[in-house]
Amino acid sequence: MNLKMHLELPETKIVQLEKAYAQNTEIKPSDDVSINESTDPESLGHIKSIYFDYSTGKIMINIQWYYKPKDTKITQIINSCSKKEIFSSDNTMDVEIETINGKVKVHTLDQILKLKENGEDIYFSRAKWDDRERLLEPALKQWKTDCICNAIINPDIPFKYCKVCERVLHIQCLDGLGSHQCPGCGQDL
Repeated sequence: MNLKMHLELPETKIVQLEKAYAQNTEIKPSDDVSINESTDPESLGHIKSIYFDYSTGKIMINIQWYYKPKDTKITQIINSCSKKEIFSSDNTMDVEIETINGKVKVHTLDQILKLKENGEDIYFSRAKWDDRERLLEPALKQWKTDCICNAIINPDIPFKYCKVCERVLHIQCLDGLGSHQCPGCGQDL
C-alpha cells in the first residue's frame, strides 16, 4: 500500500504563540524570565514574543535584555546599585525556549521599598541602559536620594520606610540620631 500525504505549511515559517511552557512553567509575552545564556547563566530578560519556527522545529523566545550594574563595567554605577537592581534596555535577541530557567518579578524602586518579601526571583529597575552609548537614563546623578545622609536609595542598606511621608531612612543614620522616628513627620518607625 502506497500512501501519499499532503502537508500545507503556512506561507511564513513562523507562527506566533500566546504562551508556551519552559521548565514546566507557563510563560507568555510580557513575562520577565531568568535565562541560561552562554556568557551569564543568570541573565534576565523581558519576553517580547514567543513563536514556533517551522524551519528549525523549535519554539523561540524574543527577549529584551535586562542589564545588571556589573554589566556596565562602570565602578560608580556598580557601587551605587543594589544586588537586585537591573536596567531595562533596547537590546533584543531570539533564544531557544530550553534556555529559559523560569519566571522572575521585576518591580519599580517604589514597589520594592514597600515589599515585605524579597526572594531570589525578585528584582527592581529604575533606569534604562544604553549599551551602545554606555549611558543610563536617567543618569545616576538624577536618581532619587533620601535619608538624612541624602544618599542614592539602595535597598541593600538596612533601612526603615516611613509609611506616612514615604521616606527611606537608613537604620545606621537613625541610630546616629538616637531615635527611630522619622525626622520629617515624627512617625515612630
